[in-house]
Amino acid sequence: MNRLGSLLLRVLRAIVAFVVALAVACAIVLVFDLNKGRIPEPLAGSLIVGFLMSQVAWYVWPLLIAVLAAEVLRWRSLLVYLAFGLVGSLGALGFVLLKGVDDAFDPLLDDAPAFTMQRLVVHVVAGLASGFLYWLVAGRSAGANSAKD
Repeated sequence: MNRLGSLLLRVLRAIVAFVVALAVACAIVLVFDLNKGRIPEPLAGSLIVGFLMSQVAWYVWPLLIAVLAAEVLRWRSLLVYLAFGLVGSLGALGFVLLKGVDDAFDPLLDDAPAFTMQRLVVHVVAGLASGFLYWLVAGRSAGANSAKD
């Protein structure tokens, strides 16, 4: 394969890995945080995950710059991608906390405060899972431009 084809394949693999990692992180947050452990109907769940992905992508896109740097510098370490996932996930949680309502929550309406320890744990797990999946799909061969790399 020529050099341009190899580069296009790397870019495509990075984009697919980013979308897969984002979808898995959103699905984890949906099931374990927003839906309180109940698995939604398949169609509704996929629509909600797609909506969450569109919302999260608006403020997680700077991670694409970090992924580009990792690709150029040939960082293949799992810890790097776990850190990227964790930073993105905690950034998403920070956005939730900034946009959260400061009013007292109502237990009769099954409300919860904007920050709970369960929400923190769910976001950390979602970030680590997305970082691992990104590494699995594209990160472990970062910067490779031929079959012998």
